[in-house]
Amino acid sequence: MNDKKKEPIWLALFTVLPVSLLWPLGEYFEEQGINQTLVSALLGGLGGLIGFGLYSWTKSKSTKTKIIGIVSILVLGIAIIRIVHTSSVEVLKTCEICGYKAIDKQENECNVCASNTWETEQADKLYDSKLEWLKDEQLFWFAEDDTSFVEFYEPNQIDGFFKDENWRPIINKIDVFEYNKE
Repeated sequence: MNDKKKEPIWLALFTVLPVSLLWPLGEYFEEQGINQTLVSALLGGLGGLIGFGLYSWTKSKSTKTKIIGIVSILVLGIAIIRIVHTSSVEVLKTCEICGYKAIDKQENECNVCASNTWETEQADKLYDSKLEWLKDEQLFWFAEDDTSFVEFYEPNQIDGFFKDENWRPIINKIDVFEYNKE
């Protein structure tokens, strides 16, 4: 195959690869909907422009240079995806009540048990101590009609939130049984 017949292949590689790498990044910047689609389209268009520019720059270069260009686009695209993904991953705190890693930085409420954090409860001054608050909230959360089914460490995951392996309740099954009798 001569160089003239390979040009459409190089053009496709240089333009489609950046588009396909940048298009999915829209989901990291917008919620589902029309705005996400628009951001994805803009990023894909930007990728196409960058790819076309690189194609134009390497058009008269050797095949080795073109291959280096394609590999560079691929490596750079994957690095950008990893950076964006890593920076957008939420770091969740462990809830002292239920033990799930389900409290994000903005909220002061657990996404699993809906309990407020101690910092929020202190402002209301309903409890004299953190221990009193913690015991009351854990008893409420783990209360069951039949205490033989009380399981502090299961399930390991609820709605995508994982149980923290280092978390320990301050109550036991007997406490829950007595709480249920009241």
